[in-house]
Amino acid sequence: LGFATGLSQIDHLIGGLQRKAMVVIGAQTGVGKSAMAVNMAAGALRDSASVLVLSHEMSTDDVYTRLLGLTSKVEAFKFQTGALDHTQYEKIILATDKIGKQSIWVTDNPPRTIPKTINTCLQHKRRHGLDIVFVDYLQLMESTQRSGNREQAVAEIARGLKQLAMDLDVCVVALAQLNNNTERHEEPQLSSLRESAAIAQNANSVILLWSKDDDAKEISFKVAKNRSGPHGQGSMDFLKTYQIIRESHGHQL
Repeated sequence: LGFATGLSQIDHLIGGLQRKAMVVIGAQTGVGKSAMAVNMAAGALRDSASVLVLSHEMSTDDVYTRLLGLTSKVEAFKFQTGALDHTQYEKIILATDKIGKQSIWVTDNPPRTIPKTINTCLQHKRRHGLDIVFVDYLQLMESTQRSGNREQAVAEIARGLKQLAMDLDVCVVALAQLNNNTERHEEPQLSSLRESAAIAQNANSVILLWSKDDDAKEISFKVAKNRSGPHGQGSMDFLKTYQIIRESHGHQL
């Protein structure tokens, strides 16, 4: 088995975050794919993984704020504004100390091409060790090709991320956007992935997310591709103010 994500439904289907595998999380903007990635990273950290987050989308502060919120169980806006009571302040201190002892590094200025990304990850692995790389998100990376269409560029990027997983013996978790014509509240398909063919072809597993309402109190998911196990789907609670995703029916992460 790979590193546990802390989300038992996901772990049961894909066997955790496994070395040499590329896992794609696809969703429309605002559904919760970044929150899902941070929760999976938190689960892997509890399983003693060494994690590198290459964030093309969110700032380093945003990533740590989300991680701090779900670790402390304190609403993010409260510690962002400093409106904390004594108990909440103590929770923040404990969570900060806990995160500081874990093996996670975040950069919001990562290289955008595959060769530079591989080199960055290789150097990081030599210095700190490395088990899992999160990329947020795949379509914001750039091709080294001077010509060609966007689909060819994404194909190069997808192949490169899979090669990164193989060569460095790590799991790569890549977030991906869905096509603009995909409705947020409708169940997406593999073909809903923007420039879908190359992404789906290179991924070991593809997890698609959607929400049934704008409040996004619940995230629906399905494992639409899975080379090492079954397909399946389900739902999880999304406590947005804490950035916590947990099992439905009250089961905690």
